[in-house]
Amino acid sequence: MLRELILRNRSARKYHQEVAVSRETLAELVDLARLSASGGNRQLLKYYLSCEPDKNAIIYSHIGLGGNPPEGERPSAYIIILSDTSLGVYGPGEVDQGIAAQSILSAQQNADWAAAWWAWYTARNYARC
Repeated sequence: MLRELILRNRSARKYHQEVAVSRETLAELVDLARLSASGGNRQLLKYYLSCEPDKNAIIYSHIGLGGNPPEGERPSAYIIILSDTSLGVYGPGEVDQGIAAQSILSAQQNADWAAAWWAWYTARNYARC
C-alpha cells in the first residue's frame, strides 16, 4: 500500500483549476504535516494557505511552475511552508520542510488530487501575498 502511494506521488504539470479546494481541507493537510517528524521537535514551520483565486493569481505570478500551464490548468489552492527563524534553527531547515511537504503530498495522493512542490525562497515574494 505504501509503495503504491509513493509510486503515484509524481509532480503534476496540469491541474483542474475549476475544482475548488476548501480552506478546511488545506488545514487538514497542514495538520498532518504538523504531526509529522520535526528536528528536535522544534516545530519551526508555519503555513500560509491560499484557496482564493485572487491570491492564487499573485502566488502563481511569483513561482516557476513546471510546464507553465495556461489559465484553467493552474492549481486552485496552495500551501506555502515557511520556516519561522524567530523560533531558532535546528540543523538544516530544509529537512523539516521536506518532511512536511512529503506528508502533505502523500495525504493528497490518497485523496487522488494532483500536486507538486517547489522551493520559493524569497520573503519579498511571500510579503506580496
